[in-house]
Amino acid sequence: MTIGENIRRLREQAGWEQAELARRAGLRPQHLNAIERGRRQAPTVATLRRLARAMQVPIGFLMEFQPDSPDSA
Repeated sequence: MTIGENIRRLREQAGWEQAELARRAGLRPQHLNAIERGRRQAPTVATLRRLARAMQVPIGFLMEFQPDSPDSA
């Protein structure tokens, strides 16, 4: 899994639309969409921190390439 796929999986597990996660993380929805679709280079560490904080998961969950969920850790 890519970082974008992990972000999408975690967002969907939370039951949020992209716009909701973008709002909570302080990002533009278009930026989040591009990250999830892999249309942007890897997000910056600052962006990953904002997303992790918004989803209340360790930043490592966004970067893992395994289908683990925060609940299984």
